[in-house]
Amino acid sequence: MYTYYEELGRSLPKGIDALTDGESKTPLNVVINATSVLSVAGSDVSGASVASVVVSGSSVESESDPPQAASTSPPTTVNATRRRAPALTGRRVIHSPSDVQTTDPLRRACDVTPRPETPEHLASIRRSSEPRRDGAVQEVRRVDGLYNLDMPVLLPTTLEETLRGLEENPRSVLLAGGTDLMVALNHGHRRLDDSTTVIVLGGVAEFRQWTLDHSVSTIRIGSGVTWRELADDPFTTFTPALAEAARTVGSPQIRTAGTIGGNLATSSPAGDGLGPLCALDAVIEIVSPSGLRRVPYADFATGPKTTVLGPDEVVTTVEVPIVRGWQGYAKVGVRNAMVIATASVTVVADADRRSVAIALGSVGPTVLRCPEAEHLAAAMFPWEGGPVDPDALDDVVAAVQHTARPIDDHRSSAQYRRHAVGVLARRMLVRAADGLDRSEPT
Repeated sequence: MYTYYEELGRSLPKGIDALTDGESKTPLNVVINATSVLSVAGSDVSGASVASVVVSGSSVESESDPPQAASTSPPTTVNATRRRAPALTGRRVIHSPSDVQTTDPLRRACDVTPRPETPEHLASIRRSSEPRRDGAVQEVRRVDGLYNLDMPVLLPTTLEETLRGLEENPRSVLLAGGTDLMVALNHGHRRLDDSTTVIVLGGVAEFRQWTLDHSVSTIRIGSGVTWRELADDPFTTFTPALAEAARTVGSPQIRTAGTIGGNLATSSPAGDGLGPLCALDAVIEIVSPSGLRRVPYADFATGPKTTVLGPDEVVTTVEVPIVRGWQGYAKVGVRNAMVIATASVTVVADADRRSVAIALGSVGPTVLRCPEAEHLAAAMFPWEGGPVDPDALDDVVAAVQHTARPIDDHRSSAQYRRHAVGVLARRMLVRAADGLDRSEPT
């Protein structure tokens, strides 16, 4: 077993802030072991050195497998990125010290080295359970001469194992890329204790696949597909608005780790991928031990960071229609990159249906559609070619601004947000008129 800590007087790396004592910020010993890791298949894997309590499993490795788009029916399923995880059933997963030094994400991210337990160090550690600021208790137990925070971590490799883990562990937390969960932990918005079971989804192959089906003009995207993959082909061809949104997400590191399923599960009104999914009328497939249900995106988010997901449910697939015409995404932020949207607009012009969809982000409790503005835009849109009528465009912009329900916060004022969505909608409708695919459908 390996103990990671920081001596008093040194700052604790932000990545493991959640593992400090909430009252005094005294660092606690964190033992990376698996004395409490449970196999979803019911097998004993006690003693296996696997994931830390707040990061995805160090035993999960990834290798790039660039997706290839399917061009004909029947549907072709592509494993966009395969992740290999040791099977939990009937075997022990044990890393040597050299393995931990090179693969453990906690040490690599925080640059913390293992040190022997000394009397001086033990004197600096809280030895008893104490209430935190939020009233909860974080228990510190002595195990084999070390202080240990026990937290079960499940590493399923199939959807069936994931569902079994959800059913057997009502107080479970799903961990995909961790780009939302870790922020919540670091800022104290969320607390995990040893009664919580972390289910790491990175090893489930079904979540990492996408399927292109020309016969029904849809692309089915696994919930574990990352933003880096969504920013590339075939999504740039078939769902360009979603690809444009993916390119604006965070940094390259965030885009490599973050997933579309995590964006849906968090459902922040500022989520970059949600505007395109809303405007494209995507359908979310949700699976639980009791079965499958399909939820239109319009019914999925119920409020700021709240959804229809139940405690035993997981998002498996996002089904997105392929639209012939034009689509795009744009957002306004306080800087040019690595920014949360102050306001965002997605526009989809469907040349076959001669309809326009407009979705607004960061200006309401959820992503908002603009029915009145969409009706006006479809009526004034130059489907046969030609410029946009400026007066009619003004009416569309006014309807967009009327639909917005922004608030004042630390990023912007409500007045600026309302103005911004009007500007973005105007620009994107002009671009749509210029770039619309008016060719005959094939």
